[in-house]
Amino acid sequence: MQKKIITTLLFISLFIIAAPSQSVVERPIVWQVPEMNLIQQEGYVIKQQNDTLSFTCYYPINYQEGQQWPTVVFANGGIEDLPRWRVYQDWAKLMATQGFIAILHHSNRENRFERLGQVLDYCHENGVEMGVDGQKIGVWACSGNVTAAFPQIMNEQRSYLRAAALYYGMPNSIQHIKQDLPLQIVRAGLDSYSLNRKIDEFLQRALKVDLPLDFVNYLEGYHGFDILNDTPRSRQIMQQTVAFFNLHLSEEPKLREEILTGTTFYEMVIRGDWDRATTQMKTILANDKAAGRPFRGYYRVADETNLNWIGYHLMREGLNKEAIFVMQLNHTLFPESPNTYDSLADAYEANEQPTKAVEWARKTLQFIRNKQDISERQRNLLLESANDKIKRLGK
Repeated sequence: MQKKIITTLLFISLFIIAAPSQSVVERPIVWQVPEMNLIQQEGYVIKQQNDTLSFTCYYPINYQEGQQWPTVVFANGGIEDLPRWRVYQDWAKLMATQGFIAILHHSNRENRFERLGQVLDYCHENGVEMGVDGQKIGVWACSGNVTAAFPQIMNEQRSYLRAAALYYGMPNSIQHIKQDLPLQIVRAGLDSYSLNRKIDEFLQRALKVDLPLDFVNYLEGYHGFDILNDTPRSRQIMQQTVAFFNLHLSEEPKLREEILTGTTFYEMVIRGDWDRATTQMKTILANDKAAGRPFRGYYRVADETNLNWIGYHLMREGLNKEAIFVMQLNHTLFPESPNTYDSLADAYEANEQPTKAVEWARKTLQFIRNKQDISERQRNLLLESANDKIKRLGK
């Protein structure tokens, strides 16, 4: 029988592996700095229509009223007393010593899936009254809280979010991943197989959209290593998280555009989004030309060799119609390359269109007959390939 565990209870139960003499709510984080004792905090209760937001801000030592600071909000997926846990208070104080406002918010089981989003939106729209820079907000979530946080941080309307760090947690199902949110994913090697499997599956999906991703795999880490593994490695990972937020929350806000890569182009092709793939590839090539970038070598997205490889990979996968599309696009973008003629002939042959394959094989021969700036070796290889297709497929 497969047991169903409520997210909130899962979060608590996985943390109760702490020493019996000290419960999880009392344990400090393993990276302590003296300045944490100097951090000031202020509580806020915001009355809204039929609802109330309640949270506490932890301020940097040198914070002055009227300033606006980058902010990290710690996700609460429905644990009412979570803001009183020592681990969360320590994390908030630690982040405040590193130059951030840190926010702990209240939540309960009834509002656990929307409360983080409400707090984030309030900070974005009204943060000035609390010293929050509404355009420089990040999210930290761990364990079961990641389940509640994930759809909120992936909401396309929250373009003001600059980064998110997710520790030892991942939802059971993920509906949407946006490319423009940098993530730090921290995986504890000694965690449960089921949880780490979910992280592993997410990583595979994230790489398909080329998400800006920092991944840490702590082989000896427990679930809750930031309070359980008092080691230099734990502190190093926590320092990496601070550096991650420093990088992404210090940048000036700018309009984020989807970045086309070889991977995202391939994914567009196989799902049939050909018009978009064509437009974006043409745009990249135009930008490369305008910037004087070479089309071979280091700039390898809008590159004949790159597209040629993708086309043949699609053929190996049995996606021959998709391969024809890519080879046609490659020929359109690089009409002076004789290889694009022969590759398109191969794609037609793979798709069992012998007449079109022969047509393009003959075009290859005609083109290289008048082409002077190719090596003798390439000329011979293309002659052999084209003639072979004509001999096999011609009637």
